[in-house]
Amino acid sequence: MDFNIDKANNKVLVKKEFAASPAFLWAAWTESRLLDQWWAPKPWKAGTKTMDFSEGGSWIYAMTSPEGEEHWSRNDYLKIGFAEKVSKPVYEIYFTFRMVIVPLTRF
Repeated sequence: MDFNIDKANNKVLVKKEFAASPAFLWAAWTESRLLDQWWAPKPWKAGTKTMDFSEGGSWIYAMTSPEGEEHWSRNDYLKIGFAEKVSKPVYEIYFTFRMVIVPLTRF
């Protein structure tokens, strides 16, 4: 997985390659049970508390260290899209979201 960080514009581009169908690719990003399996960098784990995958919805999850330390995050989905065949055989899913820093006590 590649993370490209543009601090000046408050943007992060995440790229992940899958040897999978477009339907499974969409599910890997949109279904929390699948997203939790690959989102965190190893050996960390991701765990979703709530996910409303819709424009205006949000995803609340924790990244958990091997020692059990949790780091919570909320991402608000602003824009969601799927480009069918950007180039053969590449497909692209794009999300514009805002990460919100919320005190741990909120969860």
